[in-house]
Amino acid sequence: FSQSLTSQSYGAFDEGKLVTFLGLVPSVIRVGESRLNVYSLGSVCTHPDYRGKGYASAVLERVLAHVDRAGAALLLVTGTRSLYTRANCHLFGDVTRFVLKPDEADAFIQYRSAKEVHIRELEGTDWLKLSELASARETRYEQSVWDLATLVHAEPYASCIRLYHKVLVAEKDGELQGFLVFGVPYRLGLKWPPTAFEWAGDAEIVAVLLATAVRRFNLERLDVP
Repeated sequence: FSQSLTSQSYGAFDEGKLVTFLGLVPSVIRVGESRLNVYSLGSVCTHPDYRGKGYASAVLERVLAHVDRAGAALLLVTGTRSLYTRANCHLFGDVTRFVLKPDEADAFIQYRSAKEVHIRELEGTDWLKLSELASARETRYEQSVWDLATLVHAEPYASCIRLYHKVLVAEKDGELQGFLVFGVPYRLGLKWPPTAFEWAGDAEIVAVLLATAVRRFNLERLDVP
């Protein structure tokens, strides 16, 4: 949540003490030529002493009114809590998870050599090119260079599952061909496996980046949703 986005998130208070919080973030999603104004709901929480009293539902009503006043098309939430289903939220879409293991990665590593693609970690001079690659995707959030860099740095989802971000870029003849943002564990033995979060570039380049991540960081597996 950004301090520059004032008057977005909502809470319930008891004598000045925050007891329920619902975070709200506005975004624009592009799907081909279509442009959708949306809000995302996050960091929903209630103090244990105040649960079961309807505070979150009351605050969610304020959130929905805010979304309507703003003229947004969708409110995006994560999860199937009764808090959301009571408010007429519906499940949408499916996620297929692929698992890439070291032996499977080798074929893509050989492809990298054939295409003369150089894979390296992100450098400070790459952000403008990363933004250009990200904005060329058919389906995407609208992001400025600043937005993209802030999200990569903040690790908003990775940090929740005890992963931290690494960024690889694919380069050929001095030009960036693709990038990959993925999470690796703070330490071995953690529950959540290394996971790919965001990428851009041609499918073949992305495959090379995924395989290189597995081999370079000695990952036993890389989950790719």
